[in-house]
Amino acid sequence: MLTRFRADCLRILAGAMLAAIFLSAASSQVGAASSDPVTTPAVTARLLTVENGIAPGAGTLSAGLALDLAEGWKTYWRTPGEVGFPPEIDWSGSQNIASIDFQWPAPERFTAFGIENFGYHDEVVFPIRITLEEPGAPVRLSADVTLLTCSDICIPQEFSLSLDVPTGIGIDEASAA
Repeated sequence: MLTRFRADCLRILAGAMLAAIFLSAASSQVGAASSDPVTTPAVTARLLTVENGIAPGAGTLSAGLALDLAEGWKTYWRTPGEVGFPPEIDWSGSQNIASIDFQWPAPERFTAFGIENFGYHDEVVFPIRITLEEPGAPVRLSADVTLLTCSDICIPQEFSLSLDVPTGIGIDEASAA
């Protein structure tokens, strides 16, 4: 039991650290790449990267899907529990993408409508590791996102985000600091 508790704490800490890195980069005024936000009454979403350009020969790109949930709103984890459904993302409109590894930060447990569920509230950044088809070439991320947000009621959200990352020097050191 104690070992499971420690493992849960480590997962939460790791997720919080990744979120802090991406959120600090996203809120910085200096050079990190970020899509235009999509805002609904329940959530503001955007794609972001710490890299402001694809470095020559770079074969991967670190990105994130950032969700800023309005007060009282929640969304779900990959295994949401008995109600809800996890975010679904269609990347088919993207360019120069060989593969996408979508990561799931450790969720929280919460009760919705008397049922225990797993998900997120306030802010979450889903880390994304992208392998490029053509190393060093520009990337276009195009995400058609479907997710469920719940407060007193549940509202499905559907929106599209896009982010162009040109060739460049790679990590924006000022934003990453």
